[in-house]
Amino acid sequence: MSALPYVQDGVPMLDFALVANFFFSNGMSLDKRQRVSTCMERYIELCGDNLRHCSCIVGDGKGRWSRYRPSCKTSIPKKLKEHLHSTVYFNLIGGEKLEEATPYSVYGYADGTGPGNFFQFRLPWDWFASHPGTYPDVFREFTRILQPDYGFGGLGFTYAEFNYRRKMERLIYLIAQAVPALLVEDGFYERRCLTEGIREGNFMTALSYQWVDKLGGADQIQSALGPEFTVLRTESGITIQAGDEPNPLGASIYKKAPPLPSDAEMAILRENLPTLPHLDAAVAYPLYHRLNQVLKPIRVTPEMYTRKLQSGERFKRNFFDLESTQKWISRFD
Repeated sequence: MSALPYVQDGVPMLDFALVANFFFSNGMSLDKRQRVSTCMERYIELCGDNLRHCSCIVGDGKGRWSRYRPSCKTSIPKKLKEHLHSTVYFNLIGGEKLEEATPYSVYGYADGTGPGNFFQFRLPWDWFASHPGTYPDVFREFTRILQPDYGFGGLGFTYAEFNYRRKMERLIYLIAQAVPALLVEDGFYERRCLTEGIREGNFMTALSYQWVDKLGGADQIQSALGPEFTVLRTESGITIQAGDEPNPLGASIYKKAPPLPSDAEMAILRENLPTLPHLDAAVAYPLYHRLNQVLKPIRVTPEMYTRKLQSGERFKRNFFDLESTQKWISRFD
């Protein structure tokens, strides 16, 4: 864990975090917007004391960050309800400064024109060591409330926003190659690539019945996965839990993750960009391999995934360009 959190000039730039991404349709409906509001309110109940900044934008309007206040809990749902035919998106984050990475964030995007709608939350990777409940329970709770078409979650990253994000892309890429069970995602930007299928199964996966039925039903999915998986029904679909918990380094319960480089070694990596040893993800993470084989009929093919996860063309190599992104989403095959 010595490589993270990565701090530059006293500012946290990159760290691990528990991440949950949900994709849903009918973003213009009052019912769905109420569900988004309820999810946001639930997150505030969980860790609102750690939120510091707030932004909410309607339509093509320009937004700006303001200091988070408890009144956001009512003002944002009001905008979602009053502007049903407009795109509304909000972002609540922690961190004393906007420029620093924070594991506290909740983001919603309700599209007023298209099928691409998105909800995400992050928590510190060790949140449940000192708070009641479990990550699977919280993931299932948000799934039950939101009723998404698809969702996935596990151990991923939190990084500094704005221009600082690109500075972290190489480091994220290097760590992800060494520990491929980690989530590398691009938030709501992925939504338009996932209208014809899902991206992957990870530690936690949510599927609506439109996908469950294509796989033969919940019982068939549980039978194909085996006893190491927990498949639970919800009103709108199922959730799938792979194993017991995400290791702080993202490893499966069957194989320890390779040690991350020391701080000094990581500094050399950032300067010289050598390649860390790559793991065969399908061998290193047999649960994730089995899960993604079962889900393969409803997963998008690499060719269908037309968006790169990172934008670091100027670094030329060692980042998730389109080719490496397409390899990444099929890494458990």
